[in-house]
Amino acid sequence: MLTPSHLARFIQQQGLHARLITDIGDTATVPLAAAALGVRPDQILKTLLFYVKGEPYIVISHGVEPVPARPLADHFGVGRRQIKLARPQQVLAETGYPVGGVPPIGH
Repeated sequence: MLTPSHLARFIQQQGLHARLITDIGDTATVPLAAAALGVRPDQILKTLLFYVKGEPYIVISHGVEPVPARPLADHFGVGRRQIKLARPQQVLAETGYPVGGVPPIGH
């Protein structure tokens, strides 16, 4: 599994202006992440892994609203049934991070 050190190195190498916050508790859901950071849920981004025709894709989305399959299907030119949200073990295998801990960059 990737660690916060890996992400910190990526942020530095890319010259990004970011603050890496670690050890804030459970962030597996948007409400938990918002509470841990002391912000509103609508200030949270979520990084979701979807499979489209068996290929993994990361979707970075507003934390409050669900990501509907239809726009993804339209974007990729496939039917909605070909859009699958990754299971937790797939997220870890593909990104190196657990569900709730996938950063929007650095993987």
